[in-house]
Amino acid sequence: MSGITNLQSGPNLQAVGSPNFFLAGNANSSYNGAFCSNGGATPCAINSTIILGTPDVLLQPTMRPSANCPTGDPTAGLKKNQYVNGYCFGLPSSGVNGPVNLGYIRGPAFFNSDLTVQKTFVIKDSRNLQFRAAAFNFLNHPLTTFSSRYPQEATLSLYDPNSAGFAGVQLVNGDNGNCSAAGSTCFGYAGYKTGRRVMELEARYNF
Repeated sequence: MSGITNLQSGPNLQAVGSPNFFLAGNANSSYNGAFCSNGGATPCAINSTIILGTPDVLLQPTMRPSANCPTGDPTAGLKKNQYVNGYCFGLPSSGVNGPVNLGYIRGPAFFNSDLTVQKTFVIKDSRNLQFRAAAFNFLNHPLTTFSSRYPQEATLSLYDPNSAGFAGVQLVNGDNGNCSAAGSTCFGYAGYKTGRRVMELEARYNF
């Protein structure tokens, strides 16, 4: 009997996903109070060109306290299957980018255990019969993960509900009461589960 077990703490989501969590959205006015088009018919897009004045630098969010994030820490007070609190993010001042390193924001952990059992029966002289059973993920332990099937879970979308401009943006895809379930549209939640047990059976006659 032999086996191997792997256990890994969650990776940094900034490193394995996007440094700014695919930050996007829109606000109704610019920093100086002027609208992005005459009469404000077109909202200002949240991107590096509008806020930083160049498309060559990745726009980074800032961390801030809010009603749904009293500490300002996006990793504090998380709920089931939640790995980052999007209500903790806002936008930087005009011409000033947010921090490149937002701290260690841990993603889902990895766990897997494989097991093999083998028995050899001697028949005569050099002849024998060998049976082997191998089970990969033999505990049938599911892995919680972000999935490309549900991109909103990894996309930081902001909007301006009160026409206050970029300083008043809020999270679009926040907690809707069903975020821990698989396939939610809530940012920072990973309710999708993957993985299954796979078995191999072998019989071999040696002569």
